[in-house]
Amino acid sequence: MTSNVSSIQLAILDIGGIRISFPRNDIAGICLTTDMQTELPANNREVAWVENENYQWPVFSISKDFTILPRSSDKHRFCVCLDRKQDKTFGLTCDAVEAFELKDNSAALTLPDCMSNPISPILHVFMHNQGLIFMSNANAMRDFLLTLETVYG
Repeated sequence: MTSNVSSIQLAILDIGGIRISFPRNDIAGICLTTDMQTELPANNREVAWVENENYQWPVFSISKDFTILPRSSDKHRFCVCLDRKQDKTFGLTCDAVEAFELKDNSAALTLPDCMSNPISPILHVFMHNQGLIFMSNANAMRDFLLTLETVYG
């Protein structure tokens, strides 16, 4: 018997103990933070740049409360390059990355109105290994980072 339930291929990023997932097709590449170029002009919100697929990706670091950090945490070992449908846009640093298949996409719960925020990158949540995993995508995270840059620039 075959199942009609579709699955979702995800990459789960651990950022200071908070776990946020992105569709795997939003991931253009993963590199080590030691490969980042950290010499930047003053007043940039990016913490570094990294080269992936012959492109210079601006890299951001966020804290577990989703604020932009002025520099990457010492615990952040990876940079995940997120791609918005052929529009290579940015990298995000994290402590760890895990490939995951959400076998039943009905397990992804939409946030109720009382918990949602129009600028939040969190679109859905699901449970995994007795923990809550946030779901986002490259578009939502980039829009969130742009909003933070505009507001707090």
